Amino acid sequence: MAMTPEQMVELFDEQAAGFATYIPEAIGKRDLHWAALNASEALKCRMMVGLIQWRHRFCDPTPAFRRAIYSASEAAMQLHALDSTMPVWRYFRFEAVEILKLLVGDEIDISILEEITTSEGSSETTERILDALIVLGLKQQEIDPRWNELIERLRQKKRAALAAETYGIYRAILQAGLNSDPMRTVQEAENAAKAFVRRKQNAFFSGGPQTEGGGPDNDHVVDYRLGALMKALIPEEMVSLLSTEASVHCWIWKSDFVNSKSNR
Repeated sequence: MAMTPEQMVELFDEQAAGFATYIPEAIGKRDLHWAALNASEALKCRMMVGLIQWRHRFCDPTPAFRRAIYSASEAAMQLHALDSTMPVWRYFRFEAVEILKLLVGDEIDISILEEITTSEGSSETTERILDALIVLGLKQQEIDPRWNELIERLRQKKRAALAAETYGIYRAILQAGLNSDPMRTVQEAENAAKAFVRRKQNAFFSGGPQTEGGGPDNDHVVDYRLGALMKALIPEEMVSLLSTEASVHCWIWKSDFVNSKSNR
């Protein structure tokens, strides 16, 4: 019998605690790889707790996301003490942590994001840079000129066409929002929501982290990048124009939809 969303949350909460218990042991053995792996898995599980709560709307996901943020920062300090030559952001997906901060209203670490965007490496790094550019774009109110090049680089990756298309939509949302074009922002948000549904049958996303909504997880999580973009760029009075398909990705807690431009 399939688990209920509440049971899923309980399972991921238990798994997060389990992975976290191995971090001190790994650090004690000076095994950086093992410690980082467990920190990464613990972050994923804590994110899943919040994403499931968000999608099914039975609980405010803010506490779960704050736990994910705090635990990731704590683990990063422990890992950095073990090897100070390794940039903190390389341990696990710090750019995802910064997106969670956008949602819950925590202070963004611009320095880590800038380190990520200036990194060189594999196609996996491309997605991390694009995530960092989403946050930097919202905070600095500008479109980085590298967006198109990075999307094209991602497109060359095997089976990553939908991922490249999705990041293209994120860029379009950011551009429309910064251009003060709310109708276009809503339209592009609808496109992003449709692209998210397609992840369910997409091999690239199905083979990726559960937080990204591939396979059966598509019915139980949301597009948190889209949620952060809509929270920042869609005026509150325009939220009602969103379809049901798009509105599941809306961040409805705390200050709801506060247009970032009005807070400058």
